[in-house]
Amino acid sequence: MDDAFLKETFLYGNLELGFSLREIKKIDLTKLSFEKSEFDLSFSWRCYKNFKTLFSAREVDVLNDIESYKNLIKLYKDYVVLGETYYQINDRFINIKPNCDKDYFIISIYSMLSDLDSKMISYDNQDLINIFGSYFYDYLPFIHGQDVLLNFNSPFKDNEWKPRWKFIYNREQLNLDIIDCYLDTYFYNPSFKYSPGMYKDIIPIKDRLIFLKEKAPQYFEKCIMPNLEIVTKNIFNQYPYQIIFKEYLEILDIHPLIYKPDMVFKTELGWLLSILPIKISAFLLGYPVISCGIPSWENISKCIEKIEQQGLDNYLLELNKRNKTILDSLSFGVTISNGFDSNEDFVDLLYERVIDYNFDDFILFYNSKASHIFTFPEFDNINKKQINPYNNKTRIPMIDRISRNLEMKQEFIHTLKERGLMFESWGTIRINFEDILHNIKSGKIMEQKIRNYRYDVQGRINIGGLFERMGYYVG
Repeated sequence: MDDAFLKETFLYGNLELGFSLREIKKIDLTKLSFEKSEFDLSFSWRCYKNFKTLFSAREVDVLNDIESYKNLIKLYKDYVVLGETYYQINDRFINIKPNCDKDYFIISIYSMLSDLDSKMISYDNQDLINIFGSYFYDYLPFIHGQDVLLNFNSPFKDNEWKPRWKFIYNREQLNLDIIDCYLDTYFYNPSFKYSPGMYKDIIPIKDRLIFLKEKAPQYFEKCIMPNLEIVTKNIFNQYPYQIIFKEYLEILDIHPLIYKPDMVFKTELGWLLSILPIKISAFLLGYPVISCGIPSWENISKCIEKIEQQGLDNYLLELNKRNKTILDSLSFGVTISNGFDSNEDFVDLLYERVIDYNFDDFILFYNSKASHIFTFPEFDNINKKQINPYNNKTRIPMIDRISRNLEMKQEFIHTLKERGLMFESWGTIRINFEDILHNIKSGKIMEQKIRNYRYDVQGRINIGGLFERMGYYVG
């Protein structure tokens, strides 16, 4: 194995990931050494994981080559001494409520030494036990007789990896996060499924990729690049929309292999429409996707470019003109009996202009000598009664279209909820934009399941009684 690659993998990478390449046939411990490195949180956890991998791989040396195992223990002692010098550690007490990198360094040392200490008895080699005791005598009194355990999920455990690290000392527990970002576990297990414990990980992964490109180019090329696209694609397609909206843009330009969505607009509104499912983005832009189908990304991109060049107000003015033309053609000159505003634009029962809705969200039908326009806030009631609410007699001829609209909206809500985004407002196009942008920027990630929805008197959708007052965790 190339010496530079060995050093990069051990000091900067994940030795277990290196093993998976089958390039590490036999590690020559004489070539592993620690220089005066700049210790940080990531370095402590990488060394913990890599030494744990080495001790496990070299356990057979206790029987076959005890000197090699002694050299490995000495190598770990050199690392500990270097860390003690860097952090200016004068005592060996542990802080179960860590607040700095030094505290995490000591936690990793306790975890490793506790694991080794329990093995020494089973090895039954007094010479090895004496060497271990002489190297780490300052720590062992704090380990003997204590419950010390660092527990974490390994990739592919129960066919699903969910990062969950827990440190236990003297019956106190400490939950740890972000560690897997430093260990490149995402790249060792690229077919992961998102779990709430991952919601902080995008920025550390970004920092990690930048670090590896500079510090460990061979390791980056051989161990990271092969799975870089699938890892970032899984992140983009699984993480809550709030997190993708806020953080994913920061990693897009780090490397060409990083997954990019079908369209990328970096303005606030453009990026929102870039990350949502195409059907929802198209509906927000005013396309009648329920009655006419889904346009291409190319057509959607043209609309977003108009918004970026002309502004949202001008874009909505164009939609209003289109909707006025549609209303004129639907009415065939029959008087429309809806009220109207000061500009003589027709309004619904909520006093919202009809032309401000998506075409799929308003419907016109005739009632004797006049016609009526109904908008989405009234669809649920019409769907239940299936009669004209103005006379409570005439049967509505377009109930199938209303029913499809309601079903599609529920599908929209479910799709967004699956990625943690609450969106309960289906009003005018402007209201839809404003509300979904507000919700995705809030950072509040939905947890509970959606039930059936209905409108309240204010014209906003209630989902299970306004999501039964919604519960959130903050991501």
